[in-house]
Amino acid sequence: MKRELSQFFAKELLPAYLEGSLDKERIAALENILSKDAKIKSELSAMRTQVEFLEELSKISPAPELIQFLETKPEGWHRAKEKYGWAKWPSTLQWASQLALVGVLLLLTIHFFPWLNMARSIKTIKPTVPQLSSMTEKLEPIKSKPIYGPLWPKDFAPPEVYAKQMEENSKKNAAIADIVTRADEESNNVSTEEENEEGAPGREGFVWRGALKVTELDEETATDVTRQIEALGGAKAGQVELGWKKGNTRYYHFTMPLANYTEFQGKMSEVGTMTLTKEKHPRVMKPDVMRIIMTLEGGK
Repeated sequence: MKRELSQFFAKELLPAYLEGSLDKERIAALENILSKDAKIKSELSAMRTQVEFLEELSKISPAPELIQFLETKPEGWHRAKEKYGWAKWPSTLQWASQLALVGVLLLLTIHFFPWLNMARSIKTIKPTVPQLSSMTEKLEPIKSKPIYGPLWPKDFAPPEVYAKQMEENSKKNAAIADIVTRADEESNNVSTEEENEEGAPGREGFVWRGALKVTELDEETATDVTRQIEALGGAKAGQVELGWKKGNTRYYHFTMPLANYTEFQGKMSEVGTMTLTKEKHPRVMKPDVMRIIMTLEGGK
């Protein structure tokens, strides 16, 4: 008998559920936990409200009068120019400022301009007009970019590009939902044959769940964690590889010898802060083997 979805995987499936990209079995499993878990139901309601708000917001178009007002309204430098512009100055102040500017420019020119060096180099100057003409022949005409409406930012991609990106994101979300569901089903459901092989009558099964938080999560850190787990005898227990990238986190579902657990804790404490909780589980492992489901997260 299959167990119902956990809170963790139910939250991951909410975006795909709102988009309508889940199959019937996943919809039934998610709606089952929604009918029992008020917290998950509240998160779905909040997410649906946000989506509806964005859909309504996309239907709003500003009035032409507002656009014209924003384009012509004087701001900042324009206001200062209107208030303190050259035309507002008295004629005496205009003449005085012009004479002062000419005097300053003349002093700077006499003091800094290399008149003597320029006179010495006049005889060695060669005509450069042919070079300039050859350069202009290589120049290509500047292609103008289309502008979508008076307020569309020039640095942003056109609307059709955004529509294509949204379609690709929807396909990725559906693929992620499929992988997450298969991993959760494998974690929560075990055949009778597996239980007889690994477990023993009268014993309870357990799984260690938790997270390892590091200051900065990058590819080098994830690779190092994966390598240390494998060095301690860790082997993947699910369908995805160790260190599977899911959003901004890495996912680890593996088994390892129970005798290496203390060394495993020490190694992980050198990388970041690890928190694991022992939970009951229908799958009974061998006495010397433990199963761990852990996420690697950044922002310690």
